Amino acid sequence: MGGLSGCTYDENRHLLLAISDDRSEKGPARIYEFNVDFSGPQLSITPKNHLILQDEKDRNFAKAQVDFEGIAHLKNGNLLLISEGNGELSPRLPPSLMLFNSKGKRIKEWKLPPYLIPEPKGKQKTGARNNLAFEALTQIPNTDRFALISEQALIQDGPETGNDDKSPTRFFLMENEQVHSSYVYETDSFKQILGESVFKGTSGVSEALALNDKEFLVLERSFFYTTLKSRIRLFKTTIEKESTDISNWESLKGKKYIPLKKELLVDFNEFLPKLDAKYSALDNIEAMCWGPQLKNKKRSLIFISDNNFSIFQRTLFIILEVSADL
Repeated sequence: MGGLSGCTYDENRHLLLAISDDRSEKGPARIYEFNVDFSGPQLSITPKNHLILQDEKDRNFAKAQVDFEGIAHLKNGNLLLISEGNGELSPRLPPSLMLFNSKGKRIKEWKLPPYLIPEPKGKQKTGARNNLAFEALTQIPNTDRFALISEQALIQDGPETGNDDKSPTRFFLMENEQVHSSYVYETDSFKQILGESVFKGTSGVSEALALNDKEFLVLERSFFYTTLKSRIRLFKTTIEKESTDISNWESLKGKKYIPLKKELLVDFNEFLPKLDAKYSALDNIEAMCWGPQLKNKKRSLIFISDNNFSIFQRTLFIILEVSADL
């Protein structure tokens, strides 16, 4: 078990569903199911089962043909999954958004804007960067609308996150299987995160969670190679009247726009002293979803790390009690 990159809670079955980002290399593309019990003083999340994902012809997905990173559970039991694609193939495999039934069989794909799609071959000048396309997918409560955020900027939009560079990622709102509006969400630069320059690092949006149709929780995940440490920070971002709708823009370069408002809610470094000694470091947290109500009637928020199938990393569950009105 590993590679847990997105999660959602099925309230009807009291199950936590987590998608693995295994590219069908260590096993078939799959979703893991966990029993969740938060009713007592000791919280428990217990592996129960796994669901193999298949195409319309009941075939398992071939090796390197999918890279599922985000999951949303619909009221009718269907599942919406975002695949990051694979820019290392020739021709390149573009990112895709797929609808599955409750048994794990693909029903259809939803169309993404053409400016997200990289050139099939040759030097890439447009589209999502390899392994920096989509990690974040969320359903807006009590609606049939969804939001997804690119991990970092499209090639034609701007730079990757760096010491001085914010990365202008694209935030999409979808309805009726198509994008109806889009905005810029700017990731923090390394200097904003650390207060100093570093030799090498990576940072981007790893997950999002809708509070309503205007406000979202956004998880920025960073890793710095010089310290071998992860930095996890949770933001609240808001679509304001002034926010620029860029849905018809093929490129952001040379354009003036107002990005989404963002405010830091939690720096996970605050939790380090509270973790058990054997878990006293953060890891590659990529999944975030609401969990069941806690015994004190407050809401739970679940985070999961992707262990990258590495013996040096962990599948780590962190449960927060949400004590404030977000």
